Amino acid sequence: MIGTAFIKRWPRAFCYAIVGLIAGALIGLFIGGVGVTMRGGAFRIYTELVLAIAGAFVGYSMGIKRDRMANQMKEAAN
Repeated sequence: MIGTAFIKRWPRAFCYAIVGLIAGALIGLFIGGVGVTMRGGAFRIYTELVLAIAGAFVGYSMGIKRDRMANQMKEAAN
């Protein structure tokens, strides 16, 4: 399976992405929706979705950096 191989190789990236996703969604829920009006119309931007995606991206980036450092430490120890 492709997903399990990714999780085994980059465990922190996966965990940090999930934590970032949840944290972003919760912050978005507390903020609430943002209304945008233009050209006589209006629509709502779902901050939960936007911040969840942003949080997952930031968490994934942090996790990849930490996994790379851990993998380098393992290789240096061998």
